Amino acid sequence: MMRITLIGCLVSSLAMAQEGKLPQDEPGPLPIAPPISAPPTSVAPAEPVVPDVALQAMRGRPVELSLADGRTAAGELSAFDAQAIVLVGAGGAVFTVPRGNVVGLRLLTAPPAMAPVARVEEVKSAPVIDRHLGVHFGFGPGIAAFDVDYRPFYLFASATLGLPLFTDGHDGAVMLGIGGTFRIVRSSAWQFDIFAHATVAWLEQSNCSSDAFGNFTCNSGSQPFGAIGVGAGFHYTFANGFTVGFKVPVIGAAFAGPVHNSGDMGAYYYLSAVMSLPIVSFGYRF
Repeated sequence: MMRITLIGCLVSSLAMAQEGKLPQDEPGPLPIAPPISAPPTSVAPAEPVVPDVALQAMRGRPVELSLADGRTAAGELSAFDAQAIVLVGAGGAVFTVPRGNVVGLRLLTAPPAMAPVARVEEVKSAPVIDRHLGVHFGFGPGIAAFDVDYRPFYLFASATLGLPLFTDGHDGAVMLGIGGTFRIVRSSAWQFDIFAHATVAWLEQSNCSSDAFGNFTCNSGSQPFGAIGVGAGFHYTFANGFTVGFKVPVIGAAFAGPVHNSGDMGAYYYLSAVMSLPIVSFGYRF
């Protein structure tokens, strides 16, 4: 009986194999491989378009920032860091611009501020008076002088007033000079004078003589003498007409009267100049 059962099972299996219906395992779901994760990598931040050195160079100056969206921002660059740029706009307004939005930097060259022009009022200066005639008084024995300054021509006359006054007219001197005058510097009022002069002077002297019997007779009287020479000096005329002058005798000689030798010629020449030349004078020129 068991043999029959085994033979039946074998026949059934062969029949099913011929028909392609052998029993097979049902296919199961495919296994899913675990995801392969890549090793983490560090991504460097993007470099800013405008570097720090450029921003540092423009600190405190008016700049214009070009933004990524095409707009611009202008103002004085006050500060910056990695995230933002600080600008000071018109009227002192402070605002920040994100550093990542800035794609360009430009210096604004503002025109130099014009200094306020002070109002200059026209001042009418007094007309310049060309002064020629002068009246002067000199130190010494009361010397008065009159001169004509008509550059380059120069003329003067002077006389002592004190000596005749105190000597009852027994002593005195009068001088006449003629020459030239020249500006020391074109822009200066100082002038250099050079002149030839002639002097007539008189001095009271006593002449004593004795007769055969030893009697002395003295006669006093004024003896006139003359002198000629060359002198030089300076004078300055102020805008208001006040004038100051200096004159000195340079060289000359006296003659006649009490002049008897070469020594007297020089001595009486300088004596006559002291009596009549205004060595230091003050006056007014018209």
